[in-house]
Amino acid sequence: MMAGVDEADCPAFELLATAYHEAAHAVGAALVSPQLIVESATIVSGDGYLGRVTFEDWSENIIPDPYDEDLGEEICEHERQYLAAEDTVSLLGGLVEGYFRTGRLDAPTPAGWGDDRDDVLRNAHAQMEDDIWHKTGHGRGWLLTAHDPAAVALIARHSYFWLAVGLVAGALMRQLTLDGWDVTALVREARDRQ
Repeated sequence: MMAGVDEADCPAFELLATAYHEAAHAVGAALVSPQLIVESATIVSGDGYLGRVTFEDWSENIIPDPYDEDLGEEICEHERQYLAAEDTVSLLGGLVEGYFRTGRLDAPTPAGWGDDRDDVLRNAHAQMEDDIWHKTGHGRGWLLTAHDPAAVALIARHSYFWLAVGLVAGALMRQLTLDGWDVTALVREARDRQ
């Protein structure tokens, strides 16, 4: 970006910021454990969002806790792992977009992450009994801090994370929409280049 150009008035810059945001979700999904399978990633806006990444429904993959006395009534440990993976992936978008905009990893962008925040809060509510949720007022809302430890740890654990995000963001800028196979191939390419 040229000096003196107002980024907010530059549609190409904003589209690229959205591409980095969505690329972070898509790449994060491929790297979390348990992995979230990406169906598609797009920077075509619609229905109130600027971009979007969709995932396969993982609920059929849940393995119930064999020693849980209240089978079916509480969330099992395996489901908690998937919910934690979703939280990390949700928070990566704002973290990476903030880095793209400011060059600082501790300055996630607050704009455009309303749905991401809502996903984290919905997951927190699902894991807590209603009375605990209402007593705390927000459940695991502490995850919505500027510097999410799980998201930062995922970035640090994968030396090719930033390359993968750049490859996916670039592909999104060229094609606007990628399917899950495209994302997987680009993440693999980034890993192989390291």
